[in-house]
Amino acid sequence: MSLTYSLNATAYFEAVARHGSLTEAAREMEVSPSAVSQQIKVLEEQLGVALFVREGRRLAITEDGQRMFCTARTALRMLRDTQKQIRRGHEPGALTLRMPQGLAERWLTPRLGGLLVAHSDVSLRIETLRTDPVPGSPGTTVDVLFGNTAPAHMSVLKTVSDYLVPVATPDLVARQDGDMARVLSTEPIIFWSRGEVSWESWFAQSDLPHREPTIVTDCEALALDLAEAGAGVAMASVTLAARSMAKGRLVPVSPEGRMEPAVSSWFVDPMKSSDPLVLAVLDWIRTEIGRLEDEVSAIVVRFDLCGGDQRGAPD
Repeated sequence: MSLTYSLNATAYFEAVARHGSLTEAAREMEVSPSAVSQQIKVLEEQLGVALFVREGRRLAITEDGQRMFCTARTALRMLRDTQKQIRRGHEPGALTLRMPQGLAERWLTPRLGGLLVAHSDVSLRIETLRTDPVPGSPGTTVDVLFGNTAPAHMSVLKTVSDYLVPVATPDLVARQDGDMARVLSTEPIIFWSRGEVSWESWFAQSDLPHREPTIVTDCEALALDLAEAGAGVAMASVTLAARSMAKGRLVPVSPEGRMEPAVSSWFVDPMKSSDPLVLAVLDWIRTEIGRLEDEVSAIVVRFDLCGGDQRGAPD
């Protein structure tokens, strides 16, 4: 069977099913009840089934009609939402920033006010990515990732030195009288399953016995949130935990101040653009990355952290 059903007929059907009335559906669609009735008849003939039966003065939806309604309602909502997004994306001064939820929470949120002050004429939309972004995003869109890898179409905006270290709240550390080894040996371990350095490799390089994680999550931001809530000790990127560490909400839990050096990159798409708004936002991102590097360096000094090969990173 070919999909030749009229979108208008489907929209009329959805309105009738939602209101349970031809008159109410016609009022919403701004057409006559007879026009709505004709479109329903066309759709029923195409499907070969009855979508409604009349019970007295009201229409009752059939079982087939209910199935059609559930699908039509979802499809029409998605179409309307997409149309709104496309229109919004092409409005002057409109920009969409897309990045993983953890990056949006830990990096963008504390800095968002500065972006809006610097570009008060921007109409900003923020979307979180659950999978890697694909090229060809509609409208004015900037995708941002942070880590070691990114899809081939994304470009490296800046490569930075990062550090990985266990973190917990000061209260949790104080519960063990400040004994870092005892904290790591007794308090719950929070494991971020996509992290570069696993707890297994961390314990292997220390004098402490290996422990299985108590809590496992696939989101680093959630792991840090759990640590801030006092749920245990999380392995953290100092870059993403910088604000919490600077404010004293999280502290390193590392005997002798040991941390693991790591080199990570900020990836963006597009890297080049003729759109002045995109170029302005890319410049803002570069500036904020530079400020964040200063924050990370200050945290390393403040907590007297040290590591092995502390490699610098080129601009």
